[in-house]
Amino acid sequence: MSEQYTFADGKYTLINDNGVLTALRNGEPWGRDLVGDNLVYWMFVEVLRLKAELDAARGPVVREHFEDQCMTLMRLKRENGQFIGADNGVPVEREALFWRKPNGQYGVEMFNAAWQGYQWGAQR
Repeated sequence: MSEQYTFADGKYTLINDNGVLTALRNGEPWGRDLVGDNLVYWMFVEVLRLKAELDAARGPVVREHFEDQCMTLMRLKRENGQFIGADNGVPVEREALFWRKPNGQYGVEMFNAAWQGYQWGAQR
């Protein structure tokens, strides 16, 4: 089984491939010899355990929560006369705003990038 975890905003990646540890630096192989380095191995195991525990405590990232927050923001901006990019005046309702294409992407394009950012932020 192969597991990996990235540290320092993507600068370092540690890969455990069935007990063989490999390190990447900036996405490139890093010439560090990790063979037999039990300290690094057990730190890696602990990081993965703590990440799983944190993910379980946070619960799943749910599109429904994201969509509710987007609708609340749109309602507030409209009520206060603030500009909303790509706002064509459709009702602030889930069916009007969050319809999907066959590939699962939002039909209203601005929500695709927002959804990606929401997922990323929820995982930090």
